[in-house]
This record gives sequence, structure tokens and C-alpha cells, in this order.
Amino acid sequence: MRAKLVLLVIVLQLLVLGYMAGEREWVLHKGEVTYLRTAPMDPVDPFRGSYVRLDFDISRVPTNQVRGGLAGISVEKARQGRMVYAALKQTEGGVARLDYLSDEKPAGGLFLRGRLDRYWQGAVLPVRYGLEAFFAQPDKAKQMETMRRRGEIQVPLEMEVAVSGKGISVMKGYRWCNLGVATKLETASPTNWSIRAVTITLMNVSSNMLAVVDLKDGLSLTLENDTARSWGNQDWKWVGLGQSRPGVTDETVVVLKPGESHDMRVDLMRPEWFVSSGKEVKAIAELQNSGAMFRLIYRAPASEQCRAAKNAALIWHGELPSRAFGGGRVD
Repeated sequence: MRAKLVLLVIVLQLLVLGYMAGEREWVLHKGEVTYLRTAPMDPVDPFRGSYVRLDFDISRVPTNQVRGGLAGISVEKARQGRMVYAALKQTEGGVARLDYLSDEKPAGGLFLRGRLDRYWQGAVLPVRYGLEAFFAQPDKAKQMETMRRRGEIQVPLEMEVAVSGKGISVMKGYRWCNLGVATKLETASPTNWSIRAVTITLMNVSSNMLAVVDLKDGLSLTLENDTARSWGNQDWKWVGLGQSRPGVTDETVVVLKPGESHDMRVDLMRPEWFVSSGKEVKAIAELQNSGAMFRLIYRAPASEQCRAAKNAALIWHGELPSRAFGGGRVD
């Protein structure tokens, strides 16, 4: 009798494993395909073989992007292993962005099922989606780690993921972003590290011609809080958030050959680049002890806004963040 019970348990386990494998195979071939932005880390694990450990942009969720039973929860009280759902928005460049995180399953749309990971200090909830390891041959794993940084230029890695209507996700492959970015900070002096200006360099790292849009007064860039990684004060917001941007003209479209780059400099001491807490307006250089961190994010205007430009077909559509900076620090 006992032997039959053990055999039954083994058979049931095999059936469950077979069902899970079959479900993942179905998702791989029939699921909706999207791309998730990530940076590769730790390319080799001595116990599991060569692989790339992945750190997704949507793996650190600011508490102001949570809904349902997660709303108002403190990071310290967020239970590890709790099932959550990340509702996503598709961008024009094909990369999905986080819309919100909830413990309630969305009624529709594109979403990933995940679980809360271990917590740490800061206004973020860490989430795992079961996509954090991508196995590859040793030479390919090393190449993926080194390709993301080409000198000072950082190139985002975008993982191709198939997603089912239940939020189950399966990795399919990867691609490199066609545009890389470098961040150069200008400080007050070698001994005073208050940040006064930032130059963003955009490089065409693809094998084809592409174009970027450089709007007047630097308004192809927005200044945003680094909410996902900053442990400091999040009250400071750019005074220019929500402002309308000038139109795209032939002169604002910059065509780049493969390997060519274009610089955009922002003078953070100009009032239009100040930040406000609601009561005060200051330059970022004055926030040395606040802990607040920011990123400049390049966003090309939407396709319909570029249609009249001569080289509209070459414009890269997507968004690309700089490294985080603030208080004399950079990530």
C-alpha cells in the first residue's frame, strides 16, 4: 500500500512538471511578445553553469506605482513571496514600461506575474518574475556582459519575452538597443562636487543609419527623479515637468552614421532646469544633503510629430535614461 502511495505521488509530480513544461512551451510559441529593458550582471555561476543574471528596470517598483492591497504598504512590511502583477505599457520602440504593480490580477492588457523579493531600505518594492537568469554559452555570456559598456557609452540590453494572458512569461532571446548613452558631469570645482551641468552623449551603436531629435533648449530631454534606486528625498521635482515641447523641424533631426555620436548639454544652473519641492525652488547643486537623485531621459517625439521632417524615417523612437546623479554623486 505504501509503495503504491509513493508511486502515485511520483506520478502526480511528473504530471505537474509535464503540465508546467507544456504550458511554458505554449507560451513560448503563442504568447504576446514584448521586450524588457535590463542590465546584465554576474555572467558566470560556478554551480549552475554559464548564464547572465538580469536586473530588469521593472524589478524595482517605487511605492507610488503600486495599487490594490499593496497601496500604502511599507516596504518593511511587504511579505516576501507575495504574488503580484506588473501591468505594462508598450512603447513605440517596442520596449514595455511598468504602468503599475498590484496584488490584484488585471482584467486585461499586457501584464507579468511575479513575486515580491527580499526588501531593503528605500521607497521601492523588489519583484522577481522568474526571468532573472538567461543561460548562454560561456563566451556568449561574457560577451553580453562586456557589450553593454563600450568605453563610456552604456548600451541597454533588451530581453525578448513571450507573455500569456495569465501573466506567465518565458524568455525567447535578446537584442541590443540601437542607441547607447554616456553621461558627463560638470562640477563646481575639483573639491566641490555639486553638479552644475550634464552632457548626454547619444551614440549610434547599430549597423545602420539612424537619427535623433535635438529640440531647442534641450527639450528632447526630461529631468526625472530616480525613484527606483534613490533612498533620498523624492519631493524634489523638475519645474519643467509637463511643459509642451517645440515642434520637430529638419534642423532638429540629427542623422548619425554607425559609430557616430551627438552631445546634448544641460546647464542645471539655469532656472528652467531647477527643481521644486512645492515650497522651495533650487538648483540640483544646492541639494547636497537631500539624498535626491535624478536622471536625464532622452525621448524622441512620437512618429506623427516627426512625419514632416526630411529624415523622419531614420528617427529612433524610444527612451534612454542617463546614469543617476545628484548631491555630487553618480550611480
